[in-house]
Amino acid sequence: MERMSSDMRKAYRAMTARYVFVLGFLAAIVGISHWLFHRQVSRQKEEAAIINAAGRQRMLSQHILLRAMLLSDPDYAAYKGVNHRGLIDSVALMESAHELLTRGRYASGEHRLSARMRALYFGPSRSLDSQVRAYLAHAKAFAASPTGGSPSARSQLKALTATAPADLLKSLDQAVSQLQAESERANKKMFILQDLALLVFLAGLLLTGFLILRPMVREVLDEQEELRELNETLERRVRERSEQLAEVRDRFIHNVNHELRTPITCVSAALKMLSEKSAGAVSSAQNECLAIAQRGSDQLLAMIEDLLEGTRAQTGKLAIQPASIAPDEALRQTAQDMRLVAAAKTLELQVDLPEGLPAVFADPLRVRQILTNLIGNAIKFTPENGSITVAARASAGDPKFVSVSVSDTGPGIIAEDVPKLFDRLYQSRDAQARHGLGLGLYICKELVVRQGGRIWVEENPGGGSRFVFTLPVA
Repeated sequence: MERMSSDMRKAYRAMTARYVFVLGFLAAIVGISHWLFHRQVSRQKEEAAIINAAGRQRMLSQHILLRAMLLSDPDYAAYKGVNHRGLIDSVALMESAHELLTRGRYASGEHRLSARMRALYFGPSRSLDSQVRAYLAHAKAFAASPTGGSPSARSQLKALTATAPADLLKSLDQAVSQLQAESERANKKMFILQDLALLVFLAGLLLTGFLILRPMVREVLDEQEELRELNETLERRVRERSEQLAEVRDRFIHNVNHELRTPITCVSAALKMLSEKSAGAVSSAQNECLAIAQRGSDQLLAMIEDLLEGTRAQTGKLAIQPASIAPDEALRQTAQDMRLVAAAKTLELQVDLPEGLPAVFADPLRVRQILTNLIGNAIKFTPENGSITVAARASAGDPKFVSVSVSDTGPGIIAEDVPKLFDRLYQSRDAQARHGLGLGLYICKELVVRQGGRIWVEENPGGGSRFVFTLPVA
């Protein structure tokens, strides 16, 4: 046991270490996955802001040109103030967006522009940065002109329209498209990383099963094998012990049968001869003493017989030889044999048998033994001037059985005793009801069950107890 306990402690420590390792591994995978997800969300926000800034550049470039042309058109002179403020605001917004992309936080750092975007904005030939700055310079100069129709304003407008050809719009469209394509590629890479993280997590679960569940299963199987071997050892010892006890029991039965019953039988026979005056005349006082001795020897013989029958019932050696018999004949004969015993106690023994009672499949000697035991108990516990009734009926609940009952007008049975009344060696808690070894009803139950019936006790409607047993119809 100490070795098993030490092995179990070692196995527990090893399992705990594996569990902590796998748990830490899974926690790391979850942490990395969370970091990747957070980084992806942050990156998407930044890329959306970059794309938005590039898109604003294109929109504002057209908006600036439109405002400048409206300021130069006399038909819109009434809206000069509105268009002038709109022009100034658009120039400021476009300049802010351009500075954000080229000089601000997108020019360097984690979310800086890609190499292609920097080449587009700062390339050696007609870079987008120089185009945008020239366009903004002309727009500012035009906004600073005194009036839209002045020579200076017309000159600035001409320069503005010259710096805002289709090339600038094309370059701005190219910047937006390039940013969107880079965002899509980055998203695809992040999705791949997330899938890889999921695969690694699943691999971690498999690793958990390999490092924890597999050793656990193996240890459980090993323990089951040890328990099986231990169980086989215990079963072998129990079997050997049972064989020893069976041998002791058989020897005890042999001794009881030959060393006790035979002398008591001789004593009983001698007492009977003396009481019958076969060996000479005896006085009335001597006759009374002989009667007491005769009853004591008969009680000892009955107890020895109960002990032998109880042992046979416990070992399954009760001999049953069933046959098709008429139950009314066995009941009448047994009642007739017990009538003298009942009369000695001024008890009335009645038999209630209907006509046409079906035959039963039972051992006639065992049926009489059951009835003798039940009637004897009724005589024993029923006070003087009482009555005992032996009855039989076709079972109302199941026509395949005949029910036999023995009723008395005695004190009845304590409710606490009923569940254990047919147990081996059980005696009532009522001191007045304690007689014999507590084997009689146990033997009755074994005899009834071995013949295919059942036995129980119930309260007699007229007072007392009513024992009922069933026998199968032949």
